[in-house]
Amino acid sequence: MQLALEYGAGMADRIVSWWWERARTNEVKEAQWVTFAHLYVDYQLSWGCPGPIQSGKKWLDFFTRPYLEPERNSFLLRVRWFKRALKFLWNATGQTIGLAICRGSGNAISSFVATASIHWDNACLMQADRWLLENCKTPCNRGSSALKGLPLAGRLQGMAVSPCAPQRGFAGLD
Repeated sequence: MQLALEYGAGMADRIVSWWWERARTNEVKEAQWVTFAHLYVDYQLSWGCPGPIQSGKKWLDFFTRPYLEPERNSFLLRVRWFKRALKFLWNATGQTIGLAICRGSGNAISSFVATASIHWDNACLMQADRWLLENCKTPCNRGSSALKGLPLAGRLQGMAVSPCAPQRGFAGLD
C-alpha cells in the first residue's frame, strides 16, 4: 500500500485504523467542517503518537524512534505534516474530501483555518475541542498563531483506537 511505503507500516496502520474508526460513525448524518488541528489532536489523543515526523525527505515514526523530539517542531508544522498524510490516505483510497479555509466545528478555533468536510464522531471532536481550549494560552480567533506553541497531546483512555482489519472497506487497501 502506498501509505505504508511513504510513512512506514506502523504509522500507516495507526492512521488507517484511526480514520476508519472515526469516519465510519453512524452518529453524524451530515458532513461538517472539521479543522485539521482538531483531527491532529484527535489522532494524538487516540494513540499518544505525534504523527509523522519529517527528517529531510524521510518520514519517521516516533514509536520506532523514541529519541526523536517532535515537540521541537511547532504544532502548526506537525499539523501540516499530518494533513499531508491524510491527503495521501484519501488519494490512495479514492476518497473525495471537500477542503476549505473556513471556521470549523467546535469552539476552540473561531478563525478561518484549513478544514475538511467529513462525517466525524461528535464525542471525539468535542474531546479534541476541549483539549485545544485547555491548552491554548490565548483565544484562537485571528489566524492560527495561538496554536503555534501547543504541546503534544498524550493518549486519552476513552479515545483509544485498536489496530483493526476494516482497512478492506477502503478501495485501494485490499
